[in-house]
Amino acid sequence: MPRKNIHPTTHAIERFEQRVLPYLSDTMQEDIDDKKIKNSLYKLARQAEIEGNEKTIINVTVFFSVQDSLPIPLTLVINTRKKTLITLYISDGWQMIKKGDKITWEWCA
Repeated sequence: MPRKNIHPTTHAIERFEQRVLPYLSDTMQEDIDDKKIKNSLYKLARQAEIEGNEKTIINVTVFFSVQDSLPIPLTLVINTRKKTLITLYISDGWQMIKKGDKITWEWCA
């Protein structure tokens, strides 16, 4: 069965800009525009396992990664009936640790 195409809402795009962009390098932030954000969200939503799910709203954990950056743990909130990505946020249980210039994500459950 082919994967469903999940469409990001304007709210999800704005939350990406607010919650994810600050974790990217200055060069990446300057290079990314709304079209690239939207394409990234489509790609992330395709990673979500939603086949056969009877719930309307589901939360799915994925990792967003771009070249020269650590993967960022995200939770996507998806409306499976409307096939929309409603919002996203940094996944619970993960903490960003900065040590000098080095950044890592640690599981802190």
